[in-house]
Amino acid sequence: MDFKGAVITEHPVGGDVTAFVLDTSVFIHDPHCIDSFDDNVIVVPLMVVEDIDDVKSKGNVRAAYAREASRILEDYRRRGDPRKEWRPTRAAGCS
Repeated sequence: MDFKGAVITEHPVGGDVTAFVLDTSVFIHDPHCIDSFDDNVIVVPLMVVEDIDDVKSKGNVRAAYAREASRILEDYRRRGDPRKEWRPTRAAGCS
């Protein structure tokens, strides 16, 4: 998969910043991981959100973590947390 174009390279405020593209396994390992990246740019592809939704319905520990991650992401989206700028990005290779 080509993520070129999906990673933001300039921080809106300026200065050095790293962009992290998080995948499903990161959220399953630590549902609160989104708070661990300080002022860096975080990219969560829509495919990851869909994967988390798929895992939620299973009856195991991974499903519990997926449900928690889903609640956290949805809470940030609803609140419009000022630390997180929610905006759709166009992933290269997807039309």
